[in-house]
Amino acid sequence: MPVKTPTARLSYAKLHKPEQTKDGKDKYSCMLIFEPGTDLSELEDAAWEAALDYFGSEAKMPIGVRKKKLEKGSGWPFRDGEDQDGKDGHEEGGLYLNVSTYNTAPQVVRKQKGVMHNVDEDEIKSGDYVKAMLTPKGYSADGNKGVTFYLGNVLLIKVGEALGGGATDPNSDFADEDDSEVEDFEDDADLGDDDEEEERPKKNSAKKRRDEDDEDDDDLL
Repeated sequence: MPVKTPTARLSYAKLHKPEQTKDGKDKYSCMLIFEPGTDLSELEDAAWEAALDYFGSEAKMPIGVRKKKLEKGSGWPFRDGEDQDGKDGHEEGGLYLNVSTYNTAPQVVRKQKGVMHNVDEDEIKSGDYVKAMLTPKGYSADGNKGVTFYLGNVLLIKVGEALGGGATDPNSDFADEDDSEVEDFEDDADLGDDDEEEERPKKNSAKKRRDEDDEDDDDLL
């Protein structure tokens, strides 16, 4: 059964353009980063129930699921933000989820005056804040067992600062640069134009002299 997340920060967002899996499926995915202290009990309960349903009993669950271990490979879907080595958006004590869906893109929307509007690719980015509908399911594949969340619809809550090297303002980037370099460049460009203009009369004068010489030769014949 789908469950709605609390507000999370979006990272590694691939919501409109999928990646191709080895078996040819379109994979839409993202990371959802939760601030320290966020109440994730509803998500955790849903994951636990999905594990019980899939494995049949607590005793049959993988030990990582049974003990709700946060590290990679445990089978429990939640991860400790500290394993991201201080990457943008992660705080000490925060958790995150990697979620995905296949073949059909999630519907990404925003709410305005009570009406839902579709959000285009250029209107959402890693760093924005969202809520998402997730469906927990148990899995057993390639020797791995556990619980994962499949990504459903995504609601844009508010715009945030871009994560992962997003576009920056060139005016801010170069605000402390010495203007003299730019002025020199502009002066050089102007000189280049003048030189070109000066060169044209020289070429025209040379052509005129050749024409006059030709006329003199004709008179001698």
